[in-house]
Amino acid sequence: RLEAMRATLRIGGEADEAVEPLSEDDVPLTESLADAVERVRPLWEGELLPNVLDGQTLLVCGHANGLRALISCIQSDIGDDELSVLGIPNSIPLVYDLEADGTPSRNSRQDGRCYVPPLEAHYLGEACLLFNTLDLDGSGGLDAQELASFAMALEASEGDVARASSEALDGDRDDAPSAGDLEAAALACGEALLAACDSNGDGVVNFNEYYAWWAQRRIQERGGLEEQEAG
Repeated sequence: RLEAMRATLRIGGEADEAVEPLSEDDVPLTESLADAVERVRPLWEGELLPNVLDGQTLLVCGHANGLRALISCIQSDIGDDELSVLGIPNSIPLVYDLEADGTPSRNSRQDGRCYVPPLEAHYLGEACLLFNTLDLDGSGGLDAQELASFAMALEASEGDVARASSEALDGDRDDAPSAGDLEAAALACGEALLAACDSNGDGVVNFNEYYAWWAQRRIQERGGLEEQEAG
């Protein structure tokens, strides 16, 4: 890698004396996403794709950049900016329907399947279906406004909104929460849920962040049920 980087600074085969030479400290210590794509592409094109098109069932285990690289090989129209922040939850099947040439099929979309942009594949599981319902603009990310009604429903189900409705939701303290009071309260709940889920701090909740929160909530709910049964 160091020699390859140094080569980009040479002009006509001779070192450019106006450019500071690269040292060992200039070389990244970790693999970039571009490196991962270069490493995964021969595996996809030479082994995985031919076997898949031949009707074989393959098991590939990976995570993070390894899976992003594989997705980049399957779906080449995903931009670098989208790919680098693509959230891929653990342990949820992601299904691509392929054409005979190995490209993702764009004619196989079906109602009831869960597609999260920019992927041309669908996730399995109820968590994704709820995410799609909340993603009103189809952007693949949830902002505070999209989370607002969902957050209010969660708060109400836990009794918090019911307990606060006569005071906290009544912004103008006239003992009758107005539409504006309710809208402001909903947005505040949405912003609180956004802060809890947005682990990378980009202002939106992608599916990976949403699923991490959703899975943790399911664990907590099951724990509560077990405590009730034990009691």
